[in-house]
Amino acid sequence: MTPPVFRLSVLVLLFVTAGFAQDEFYHPELTWRTIETEHFYVHYHTGAERTARVVAKVAEDIYAPVTTLYHHRPDGKVSFVIKDFDDYSNGAAYFFDNKVEIWASALDFDLRGTHNWLRNVVTHEFTHIVQIQRR
Repeated sequence: MTPPVFRLSVLVLLFVTAGFAQDEFYHPELTWRTIETEHFYVHYHTGAERTARVVAKVAEDIYAPVTTLYHHRPDGKVSFVIKDFDDYSNGAAYFFDNKVEIWASALDFDLRGTHNWLRNVVTHEFTHIVQIQRR
């Protein structure tokens, strides 16, 4: 059996660590804006407007094909949150929140390849939203 003092120490450490982890992602220097389309909100910060406009167009382009394939439309508008303050590219779908986060590097960089990464990630993550909500 673990002593109560040890368990309490672990809990305190977890809360303190969680607090510091949230601070490293907070960027008070950024100003956020939103583009609203028929089916989406695209939230972006200063310097990511070009990417946000591409995401808005791609999302509307793929809305009908994806929702038709799965015979499901999300209840409300889906939010895309564009983040371009880290040095990597990735995406994540949060189907309970109707939200997709995209960590997008600049659209113009060497060794990018010839595929349209942004189109692929928008389609991939939106498909997660639709297919998981349909279940």
